[in-house]
Amino acid sequence: MKLNKFKCASLSFICFFAISAVLVLNYHSVDNSWTEEDKQYMPKYLNNIEPLPKSPTFSQELDFIVSVQHSVLNIAPENKGLPHGQKRSLKELYEAGGGYVMIEAG
Repeated sequence: MKLNKFKCASLSFICFFAISAVLVLNYHSVDNSWTEEDKQYMPKYLNNIEPLPKSPTFSQELDFIVSVQHSVLNIAPENKGLPHGQKRSLKELYEAGGGYVMIEAG
């Protein structure tokens, strides 16, 4: 089967776009592994929050999420941004008392 120029260009563009997307997403990936420091600060966020049962219902999951959100907002109630380039870990959020991240358009 012979491809015409339009199909060949379209296929090339799709391949280029797919490879570019993978490379960009990989470059901007965020490390989400737990550090020893994170393990020390996590109990401060989950203080007085009941852990989820092994097989939680949807309602129990929602209640847990809301509880964690309230806990985080109690620890860091201010909408002040962390400086650009500063690590955004549990410790930094806890110590700063606020962690609103500003995303600048432009």
